Amino acid sequence: MDHEVIPTDYVVLRKDRIGGRRPAGGILLALLPHLQPRRQKQLETSAEAIWAAITVSNLRFLIASVYRAPNSTAEQNDELLRSFSLATEQQHNYDACFVMGDLKLDIEWSA
Repeated sequence: MDHEVIPTDYVVLRKDRIGGRRPAGGILLALLPHLQPRRQKQLETSAEAIWAAITVSNLRFLIASVYRAPNSTAEQNDELLRSFSLATEQQHNYDACFVMGDLKLDIEWSA
């Protein structure tokens, strides 16, 4: 099923949504094999965030794919923050950290 939409030459790391009202959903990272992707489950909580380490030209990067629903509870927000905190504790092992996703944060930007 991973390769119905994603080309077969990609490594797919996925975290499927568990429970909830809808059985579908989840997040993934689709990475080329030459990046040597390694999932970092020790950084994951019950939040919809998946972490991986990759290598590019002898540089090590920590990357994440994150989804936060607009109606997230305080507990769900805490789990996401805990995942970020776990990653922060490990950031010294990497040259950079990239977090990508859809956080749906209610931000009021001042002009």
